[in-house]
Amino acid sequence: MFCCQLQDIDLIARQEGLEPARTERARHQMRRILQRVSAQHGGPDLVSLRGNAMVAVAPCTDPVSARALTAAATEQMTAVLPGLTTTWGVSRPHSNPLDYGVAYREATIAMRVAARPGGGDSAVFDLAPGDQPDLAEYVKEVLGPVLDYDRERSTPLIATLRAYLESDCSLNAAAQRLSVHHKTLRYRLNRIGELTRLDLRRHEDRFRADLALRILQVSFPV
Repeated sequence: MFCCQLQDIDLIARQEGLEPARTERARHQMRRILQRVSAQHGGPDLVSLRGNAMVAVAPCTDPVSARALTAAATEQMTAVLPGLTTTWGVSRPHSNPLDYGVAYREATIAMRVAARPGGGDSAVFDLAPGDQPDLAEYVKEVLGPVLDYDRERSTPLIATLRAYLESDCSLNAAAQRLSVHHKTLRYRLNRIGELTRLDLRRHEDRFRADLALRILQVSFPV
């Protein structure tokens, strides 16, 4: 599954003096381009558009073919609408339509990874070893030392971080959720900070930690 965000299309429309109706036609033209490229890759006509976001299903079974599709679609879109930028997220291959819900979550998470500063214009949800394991590298970059620490010492630092973020960063709420003393929780969070150099007081660091945890949760539900 492919998710695509059409970046700055409204800004481009204002700069070009396009009326709302013409801007909406431009969005639908982008959808038709994605339909055409998907068909060229052997895909069915399964492309939806909502606002500036598109979702498509295409038969790509590896990151290389997935990137080829996104590159071809982006090239044709920007030829029609110069200045347009696109951000793509691609799920792992799924053969069962009942798994499309999981595929959509994977694709949206991958798109968030691609949208981060320095993330490029696309990311593929692929945690298996490979040439470009986008999300695996992201998780390793953000939480690798904590995962290693938990694995080597059987500690609950990842679970602690998840509880803290899911409790809106409330020490008391997270401590109650984990049934530990708030001093214990603070010690664990300090240890996480030492291992990762994340400052959970900063929004950007909380976002990075939360995104890495979401990747883990979708890939290895617990």
